[in-house]
Amino acid sequence: MTERLRRTEVNLPHVLCGINAEYMGKINFSSSQSFGHMESNLFKLVNASSRFAERYLEGGVEVLMDAIGYPEYQEILMHMNEVTLADFGTDGTSVSRMLKPDQIVQMSLVDSEFLTIGLLMMPAGAVIPLHDHPGMTVTTKILCGEVERISCDLVDVKKQFEFHQEDMMDIEDDFASFNLVEGIFKSLNLLREGDIFQLTPLHNNIHSFSAISACVVLDVLTPNYDEKFRFCNFYNMKKGKEVDGRLAPGAKITLQYLTTPPMMDIVVVQSIEELSKL
Repeated sequence: MTERLRRTEVNLPHVLCGINAEYMGKINFSSSQSFGHMESNLFKLVNASSRFAERYLEGGVEVLMDAIGYPEYQEILMHMNEVTLADFGTDGTSVSRMLKPDQIVQMSLVDSEFLTIGLLMMPAGAVIPLHDHPGMTVTTKILCGEVERISCDLVDVKKQFEFHQEDMMDIEDDFASFNLVEGIFKSLNLLREGDIFQLTPLHNNIHSFSAISACVVLDVLTPNYDEKFRFCNFYNMKKGKEVDGRLAPGAKITLQYLTTPPMMDIVVVQSIEELSKL
């Protein structure tokens, strides 16, 4: 595939606007989880997600910012809507019993440079702090449980790509102002089993999860983090204008970029069976 460079109306870093690497041509199934026959819900979801990743490779960041307008993405939503924990050979009660307090379990089903599909399993009370997905579209379904989700965005999304640049990190005198960034509060939602939501490079890109009850979250990421341009940045929400004691959607907020990621007890497993042995 030849290199393509496509600019957008938003002044995003060039890495988002074109593809400078060939698609690997195959999916790396990183989990021992069986995807079943070709008519299974998981198999259909993986195929649809792979086709959308290929569309992204052909069209660049415009595809991610207008994902809902592409038939490949509509297929992701359709098949994700059908996926349940039964497709993984388990149920919410069983997963809840297997989870340890404060321990978050991650299981990757598909893992490649341009596509990741995986599960996050969180016991009641576990928290994934505010973090971002620079230059990515992520589609998520709550397979069981209840999750409180806060979402927001940076006013200047280019900052998400600058935090890890060495020349920026060498700042000494002005570092305090560098790691405080202006943001926009988007929403605080209580999500329940069956809910599906999306983030894009420009909308709801920074979010946090707080498990109200034991929960399982299914994620489809296009593309993946690459530790070159798309790092996972963590933030604290410092302040914002409240109305009646609550932040209103669209309220301006101040976010603090965390130079050291918060401590989280995350365990990676290859299958639900492996989870039962922890």
